[in-house]
Amino acid sequence: MGQNGSAARPAEVAQVPAALDLLWHHAPAVLILVGADERVVDVHGALLNRVGHRDHQKIGLRIEEIAPISEVLGPIRSALAGESASDHAWIDGRRWLVDARTVAIDGDAPMAVAIMTIVDDTDVRSQLTAREEELERFAALVELSSDFIAMAELDGTVSYVNRAGRALVGLTSDEAVLGRPTDDYFTDAGRAKSVEIEDGVRTLGFWEGDSELRHFGTGEAIPVHVTSFLVTRPSDGAGVALATVQR
Repeated sequence: MGQNGSAARPAEVAQVPAALDLLWHHAPAVLILVGADERVVDVHGALLNRVGHRDHQKIGLRIEEIAPISEVLGPIRSALAGESASDHAWIDGRRWLVDARTVAIDGDAPMAVAIMTIVDDTDVRSQLTAREEELERFAALVELSSDFIAMAELDGTVSYVNRAGRALVGLTSDEAVLGRPTDDYFTDAGRAKSVEIEDGVRTLGFWEGDSELRHFGTGEAIPVHVTSFLVTRPSDGAGVALATVQR
């Protein structure tokens, strides 16, 4: 890996399970993974902007280059030596708790993961509450839309269909939606078209055109205009879900 951070992520990080990966990106903290050579392997967290960094900006640099503070270096070096440690550090006028632990992945040399959180988190809580309220308003808007709006996992398993979508195809509850493959929602003609839709979304990130849904109760064909797209994670552009709006 080059010191400028331009190389691909190490294999160790790529193996982090998806659920932990979401925590890694969105936790209200700064999370730093440091290799045995004291170089930064990965850095993420919702509070990165509070320490003047962005995702991947400092990968490959030595930890002392991005955190030249003894209260940060001390716990990380202790963790690399096999002993968990913590300390408090003042950064940009705020008091942070620095907690570092030893981690070992697939038998490789031990690494250190440092979790940095603001001790006085009143404003952080305020920001998170505002973000939560924003997401709730967005969810209400989607649920009350008159269009068919759905989300699916990357493997094509449906994870959400809004109220109008459920009514359009004759499903009465969220439970009836979860776990179904996307093919279940289409007529034979629609399923043939869904291959084109999925290829377009996966290769170009977007597809728009006409298709046919089916009613689960009557089998009736429902002509729809489809807009489908790939939902990506803002931090690194990785695809996390498939979304569709149909009218």
